[in-house]
Amino acid sequence: MDASEIVIDLVADDGQLVATIFLESREMFWSEGRLQRGERFTSHEAFFDRLEALSRRFQSGQSDAVLANLVRLWEEMNQRFEFRQRGNAERLDAIGIHLEGDRVRLRCA
Repeated sequence: MDASEIVIDLVADDGQLVATIFLESREMFWSEGRLQRGERFTSHEAFFDRLEALSRRFQSGQSDAVLANLVRLWEEMNQRFEFRQRGNAERLDAIGIHLEGDRVRLRCA
């Protein structure tokens, strides 16, 4: 981890780490980064597979119906996981993620 990176942990309701996102910076709209799997990732792997498939379809231009499905999946994601930025006590809400392998684009309202 680079000292200047922003680190966001995805934590399951049992308190276990699912994944960590490393961002070089937080941008106004979408921030680029990478995803590192945590100890509970395999328990949620089917969810992340769906997220990656929808992200790829959306990025390839299949936008209208895919976007609606992606938004529903993001809502589920925000209920399923708590997003914690290291060094910041406030919970991050309204997270949206595009996933492609270990590459991630994140937006936070």
